[in-house]
Amino acid sequence: MATLRPLSAAEEDACEAAAGAPVPLAGFVYEQMKRDGVDLADGEAVARATASLPDCDRKALHDHDTRQRRLRWARVSRALVATDFAPEGEAPADALARVAGSLRGFIVAELAAHLDRLTMLGAEGKAPAGGQ
Repeated sequence: MATLRPLSAAEEDACEAAAGAPVPLAGFVYEQMKRDGVDLADGEAVARATASLPDCDRKALHDHDTRQRRLRWARVSRALVATDFAPEGEAPADALARVAGSLRGFIVAELAAHLDRLTMLGAEGKAPAGGQ
């Protein structure tokens, strides 16, 4: 169980800055893949298409994905209020950081998706933690 709070615009900006500069070339590469008929939701199709790209394009996609992981972590660690697996007195983000690598990635991705939906609700659509 985890409790998240919405982030302010200033906090979102701080997370963007912490993640590093965007990789504009990656957007162009993904757009070209779509024009070439690659289904970006199909991991195998993307992997096949990526394998045939020039080194600079593959590096741009790798750098973009790395930035996205940093951004998800920055947002989730800032928004995480509580977890049921954090020992008394330990920050929830510190407890999450101790979770094994691939499992932590799945948890962070899931929490980031919930945070995105929470952010889209707006203040009037949110209930206090534990509220009905």
